[in-house]
Amino acid sequence: MSKLSRKDRQGLVLIGVSSFVLVGILVIRALLPSKPLLDEKTMCPVSGERSRVAVLIDKSDKWGDVNVERVRRVVEEIHRGVLFEGRLSLYVIHGELVAEAESNRAPTKVELAFDMCNPGGESECNALYQNCKKMKKTFHEAFEVPLVQLAKTLSVPGESDSSPLLETVGLMMNDSRAVENQIYIVSDLMENHLKFRFYDEVPLDEDMVKEYPIPKERNLVVKGFHIERRTHPNQLREAVRAAWRGYFQGQGAHVEIEPFFITD
Repeated sequence: MSKLSRKDRQGLVLIGVSSFVLVGILVIRALLPSKPLLDEKTMCPVSGERSRVAVLIDKSDKWGDVNVERVRRVVEEIHRGVLFEGRLSLYVIHGELVAEAESNRAPTKVELAFDMCNPGGESECNALYQNCKKMKKTFHEAFEVPLVQLAKTLSVPGESDSSPLLETVGLMMNDSRAVENQIYIVSDLMENHLKFRFYDEVPLDEDMVKEYPIPKERNLVVKGFHIERRTHPNQLREAVRAAWRGYFQGQGAHVEIEPFFITD
């Protein structure tokens, strides 16, 4: 058997090294996490979001202009806490603009004003297989700027003819596909709609649960920012907070509801 020439040996070495590198690349790609298929509109994984943060801004009754900045800061703080691939959904109860209204207050509208997953920024980027500059740009343009602009609008006082808080909470939970859920409520918590009117009587929390149950198979954490009204006596404010705490606790949720600010 004739000996291989130096050129042949170099060729074999080159083939071996190339094969080794190719196998290494394939192994690394197999070990790296695959990027999930995303919904184009929400940038959420089609398979479902990891976690969900839902925020309810109740603008059915006005608050003072001096408190606009407080509401805006709360919205922006919640936004900053949304995890990578977590979903942020902002619901607003406000008055719908119509040519002629039957009462002095505008008809109530519940609007999903923002619904987007955190696509991840530079801190979540892996330079081995991701374009960090592109991720930073996408995060800023799709998830950061729209929310900052929207927060300015959400914090402006509004008014409507009813306050369907319990119905909206049910909508928020039914819209979620995540196991881990957080709900934030910025409101005076005065339900005023079909089943209950807190201005007449604050119901028992078990009656609220009976009429408006929420899924128990999901983990739920609730934080309420209670806007207190000077026209509401302390006894009413405390009874309202107690009813909402009982409503959520009776369905397995961890809940914290505290006074936010006081206004007319």
